[in-house]
Amino acid sequence: VVGGFKFNRIFIFDLEQNAFLLVFSYLVTFVWIVGVINAYNLIDGLDGLCGSITFVTFITYGFIYYRIVPHVAAVFFILAAAILGFLVFNWPPAKVFMGDNGSTFLGFSVVAFALYTEQDVNTSMTVYEFTKILVLLNLTAIPVTDTLAAVWRRTRDHRPIMSPDKSHIHHKLLNIGFSKTGVLYLLLSIQILVCISVYVSTLLTKVQSTVLLSVTYLLVLLFFAWIHYANRRANRRKAVAEQ
Repeated sequence: VVGGFKFNRIFIFDLEQNAFLLVFSYLVTFVWIVGVINAYNLIDGLDGLCGSITFVTFITYGFIYYRIVPHVAAVFFILAAAILGFLVFNWPPAKVFMGDNGSTFLGFSVVAFALYTEQDVNTSMTVYEFTKILVLLNLTAIPVTDTLAAVWRRTRDHRPIMSPDKSHIHHKLLNIGFSKTGVLYLLLSIQILVCISVYVSTLLTKVQSTVLLSVTYLLVLLFFAWIHYANRRANRRKAVAEQ
């Protein structure tokens, strides 16, 4: 944040117009970075999940920034290549585990490098800057939405926010009946579709991009809602079977 990696604009609102908005931009950026770092740490509950989602995200960032700031795109492609090499050993049955240090580094990389901007921008960059907060929200939709659900769940149950449980998205999918690889392929497919939508949005006008990204995230929310209710039905069936 101190190095200038922050939200400069949220839609039509220029956050560098005055001191108040500048402080607000730093505050939003700080909360966003800390939140995403923790979200990627929490989603790392299944071998290959955090790494595969981040791999697709970095590839998408690479293609977006290749048309905007090529040397930043190179950083994303290098990170994606490093993750791919790790996934060979982290894919179930895993021989190597990521751990907290790995997942938090990936979360930091996803959110921090994407905040990079330059003064000399083209039309694509203008559209990207206009919808950047929606772009980041969509690219991190799975871990961030899962974390928001976890915070709500633990607050509702009067438990510490950081207390562990077995109600994350991957736990629910396993409870419904998916295999570990089935969970990975399903969530990875969702991430790929979201990333395609995000990339297409950078080729559109500001209004079109905003609509597409909003609809995309709404669909992700509907997916999470479907998993939630499917998990509740699975729990009821198991409770009846045990009686």
